[in-house]
Amino acid sequence: MTINLCIPIYDFEGIPIPGGGTLGQLLANQIGSADLTPAIKWLDWAISLWKGEIITVDQTDYDLIVKAVEGFKTLTVISRGQILKALRDGKQAA
Repeated sequence: MTINLCIPIYDFEGIPIPGGGTLGQLLANQIGSADLTPAIKWLDWAISLWKGEIITVDQTDYDLIVKAVEGFKTLTVISRGQILKALRDGKQAA
């Protein structure tokens, strides 16, 4: 399945947050400051997400990413929720 997080970060009114970047960039920052293994796989994902690229994962990796997003304590609800919804919507479209 593919993951595309090249989506703007929206405020509660559905307006893109100016200078907010994308959900992929937000997740890449979280990955970059986390202690995740295998580090090389996570680094490759973070670089691709930062660049706005679509990443391809299997079900195990998808579940790993969802679990990591759910566990990032520095993500706010508005950020975490948007990432999780994008992951879920992308999975349903596959």
